[in-house]
Amino acid sequence: MGRPLRIESSDVLYHVTSRGNEGQAIVRDKRDRERWTSYLERVVLRHRVVLYAYVLMDNHYHLFFRLQGPGLSRAIQTLNGAYTNYFNIRYKRMGHLFQGRFKSILIETEGHYLEVSRYIHMNPFRAGMVDRLSDYPWSSYPGYIRKPKAVHWLDYETILSEFRGSRGGVRKAYREFVEGRGVIATISPFDALIHGFLLGGGEFISTMKERFKGYDPDPAIPDLGKVIPRPSVALITEVVSSTFQCEKEDLVCRSRHNNDARKVGIYLARELSGKSLREIGTAFGGIKEAMVCHTAAEIRKRMAEDKRFCKRMGEIIETLHEN
Repeated sequence: MGRPLRIESSDVLYHVTSRGNEGQAIVRDKRDRERWTSYLERVVLRHRVVLYAYVLMDNHYHLFFRLQGPGLSRAIQTLNGAYTNYFNIRYKRMGHLFQGRFKSILIETEGHYLEVSRYIHMNPFRAGMVDRLSDYPWSSYPGYIRKPKAVHWLDYETILSEFRGSRGGVRKAYREFVEGRGVIATISPFDALIHGFLLGGGEFISTMKERFKGYDPDPAIPDLGKVIPRPSVALITEVVSSTFQCEKEDLVCRSRHNNDARKVGIYLARELSGKSLREIGTAFGGIKEAMVCHTAAEIRKRMAEDKRFCKRMGEIIETLHEN
């Protein structure tokens, strides 16, 4: 089988954003903000997250961190799930609070700490919520500029160490860096993203692309499909017909629906090609989208129940990744 991708290591930084469903507010008062912050602390400590910066806005939040172990999706899902349960109970509501999956950006560890943290901390000012950034309490910024505001579960040292001088001096220097550069402080470092989710130099981009080869897409990184090579439907039918020693027409003709090769081809196109259900249906003789889903589910169930069949499927997928 294709291997699930987990870009979760100490040599990668993350910027994660999660927004309220349909742009709705995720916090309504001080109590909500305090509860969200307490859940963030819990996630940082339990999931081995090294947090550098965060900001909680009215309808979204930003996090900037590094992982000490696996669990990107689990950490964010824990945060969003726990807070959604609290929010729904308090306001007697049901359903999702956050909009689909969170957005994750992978960042090179060298050269981006200052700019990314500044961008995150400037959010309340850019949104016109405060005249002075130091007046906004629902971010990591107060802990950077005033030692009494620092919390034990956030890493300030990594970013402050970019400046030289006494502890008070580096705090002042960081404040000047964030607040004292006028329009420069409003420029987003993410304007330089590659493929919508990578921030770094050429060597970093090349390394990440190489690391993606042979893996299945990770739903935690929606834009990953832009750089992971996907097998075409034509290649899938060619490899499957060769494996099952049958004619290509046996796969793509609608009248020849009752054969394993055709079902496997539909399943692989559904899982690997990145094509829409309609496009897959058209490629396999004009079948309906529901039939594509039904056939894929049938093969998925058989793989779970038949180890020999699952192993054979794994070999086909490995062949597709090699081409």
